[in-house]
Amino acid sequence: MILAIDQGTTGTTCLVFDGDGRIRGRAYSEFEQHFPQPGWVEHDAAEIWAVTRRVAAEAIAAAGIDGAQLDGIGIANQRETVVAWDRDSGEPLHNAIVWQDRRTADRCAELKDEGREQLVREQTGLVLDPEGGLLKQLLPPFKLGVGGPIAGGREIWGFPKKLAKPPSSVMNTRFPECVQ
Repeated sequence: MILAIDQGTTGTTCLVFDGDGRIRGRAYSEFEQHFPQPGWVEHDAAEIWAVTRRVAAEAIAAAGIDGAQLDGIGIANQRETVVAWDRDSGEPLHNAIVWQDRRTADRCAELKDEGREQLVREQTGLVLDPEGGLLKQLLPPFKLGVGGPIAGGREIWGFPKKLAKPPSSVMNTRFPECVQ
């Protein structure tokens, strides 16, 4: 049995698949969207984690199994949504900044005007775009650096530290000089 978690922009869907690929359990819940200013979009990281845990438990119960019977978990998420959390407590420091958030649009335009777009792509493999998570790391409360908070895609906040994190879905915490 596999638990699939689709953590989307407006809600979380969990499905339990059996060995033949049939859906055995399903659950869904929305979570609150926060719009503190025009163009800004945030989510409460603790709420996302609570909703995800609840919906996963509901899908597992609907499948009529115990969580220990799962063979694996697959996660799909927003990827460019970022959240910072305290290294010691593991608690989020601020709402997650959602991929739709436009507050880095001016900085993206400045970097493009300065001719740094190709350099950013070469150093990071990323496109300069306000929807991307790269420049969101410059925003408070991230302040990345030695001993600072940890920033990452939502899928890694709240999970045990021993959980393997696929490199393709983890925010680059080595902040490139090309955008500073």
